[in-house]
Amino acid sequence: MDMPDKKPNQSVINYHELKVDVEQLPGPDLIEYLKSNILGTPGGIRYKHTQTHEKLKNLGEAYFLLLRKSGRMLGSIGLCHRQTSFLDQKYTSWYVRYFAIKAPLKAANPKTGKLMEQSGKGGSLLRLAAAPYVNRPGEMLLNLPEGTEKSLIYAYIEKENFQSLQFAVQNDFETVRKFTTYLFSRFFPRKSKNIHRLQEHEREYVRELLKDFYCDHTLYMDQNLFYRDNYLVCRIKGEIVAGMQANPDGWEIKDMGGKSGKFLVSVLPYIPLVNRVFNPSKLKFIAGDYIFWRPGYENVLGQLFETACRINKTRILMTWSDTGSKLIKTFDKHLDQGLIGKSISRVEVDVKVKFIGFAKEEAEVFFRNPAFVSAFDST
Repeated sequence: MDMPDKKPNQSVINYHELKVDVEQLPGPDLIEYLKSNILGTPGGIRYKHTQTHEKLKNLGEAYFLLLRKSGRMLGSIGLCHRQTSFLDQKYTSWYVRYFAIKAPLKAANPKTGKLMEQSGKGGSLLRLAAAPYVNRPGEMLLNLPEGTEKSLIYAYIEKENFQSLQFAVQNDFETVRKFTTYLFSRFFPRKSKNIHRLQEHEREYVRELLKDFYCDHTLYMDQNLFYRDNYLVCRIKGEIVAGMQANPDGWEIKDMGGKSGKFLVSVLPYIPLVNRVFNPSKLKFIAGDYIFWRPGYENVLGQLFETACRINKTRILMTWSDTGSKLIKTFDKHLDQGLIGKSISRVEVDVKVKFIGFAKEEAEVFFRNPAFVSAFDST
């Protein structure tokens, strides 16, 4: 087995017809591979992203470990460079994205639920190639001096996603928090006269409002804030009292778990009016990100969500939040999710973090405080 020096845009492992490369720019084969990749877990929601190509162009600094067999893509692991913060402390961070392996890593024993080793040399090679990058990302990818790095790597992993879970276990990730999806729906969303697109000269003002709003959240970043000028604000008497990044997105849902899930996928699309809201094969929605409100203005959130749906010609909005944050608690108290929103059960997802160079007491804040969850990175 040949293992040359690991540098970006080079082969890092060659083993017979199997090869692992590290690349920065997503090539056509990676784009097609991810387009065909079905996400989610058996028994839950399984779906495809329909905006993969656009997202790949807007990841920022990212590195991909790509497993190929005789030139055919079999697996990928993406490490996206992020600058996260908590209070005044900034952290060099890496978000694990596009973890997908067709060659099996692990599977669950259906009787015991325990993870079992399966054959698949390709998956083992990809894990082997990824290990130095996960243990020393700054040194391997940013050319930082050895031993000087303090950083963290984080991932969002559903408990039934055994491949991702085993990858996290093998690389010493810890579960620090949990988050869930909030789904808002309206058959006939209304546009409020109080909701407007944020003007460019107001961006820094809103940026500061958001820093204050999320001051108790770890993993906060503003890398994708104001993406494509999609930030909406609510003005009352000329004052900005609430806001949200409203990115149009879409999924192709292949399957949903449980009897209710099967009903939603197989029956609802054929019911007039309802199918305008929920069409699994072409599910269009707004991904709500960077949501905030001033105290006392929680009642405008419904106007904000409905307007975002109306101007983007969709009837569903989804956002993601730490289960212990003020966001989910406020949504549940002040908003009516609508028929579709109430029909879909919430699924909790683990926020897993690998700490590099952290003292134990430094890492504890990530367990105690809610985590900021990026909708851009969740879709």
